[in-house]
Amino acid sequence: MKDQLLTLLQQSVLCKDWPDEALDELANKCSLRSVKKDTPLFSQGQPATHFYLLASGQVLMGLRTQTGCERVVYEFEGPASFGEIYMLMQNNYPLDAYAVTDCELAVVPFATFVGVLGSQERALEQVLGLLAKRLFALTGDLSAEPQSFMSGTQRVLMYLLSHLPLRNGASCELKRPKASIAHLLNLTPEHFSRILHDLSKRGFIQVQGRQLTLVDVDGLCSYDR
Repeated sequence: MKDQLLTLLQQSVLCKDWPDEALDELANKCSLRSVKKDTPLFSQGQPATHFYLLASGQVLMGLRTQTGCERVVYEFEGPASFGEIYMLMQNNYPLDAYAVTDCELAVVPFATFVGVLGSQERALEQVLGLLAKRLFALTGDLSAEPQSFMSGTQRVLMYLLSHLPLRNGASCELKRPKASIAHLLNLTPEHFSRILHDLSKRGFIQVQGRQLTLVDVDGLCSYDR
């Protein structure tokens, strides 16, 4: 179980560049647990007191509209992590998160996470550096406005950055067809393709089929979109 936790932490956006001793200390304070399909993990407006390491299964995060409908903003399939930025902001979760399938995951409480940072200076430096870049990309717009008020480029950026570590050279294979992702983001396939082409032309990303690579993270985060 500990080896699995270490692997999950190494894949987490927050912890991937931590020294081994920091990862080991945090893994010692976490444990895996199983949840059933449709289990709520956190709710919109709930204080962001923890984040999750998803070992297996699928989790969705979405926004409730004034009419009571829900629009999916993020989807995660294990192994993955989610909720980190909201926890570090010590704000309320702006989304609902729930298990779409039976899942195996670990909860990392804020107090536990901060306790490890307090004893691991190198890990603290890594988190502060990441947070400085990530805040620009993921805060403000989502917590203040419904996704429908965002530009198409904002929606695409939030989707991409939720699936990739925030570093130059990071890459992933999109697990869904581009048309399906476009529908998820409330865009036409043509609009989605134009946005990817624009980001690629500006040198921020490279796209080859479903393979996507971050080329210029700082430029992407400071892009006036």
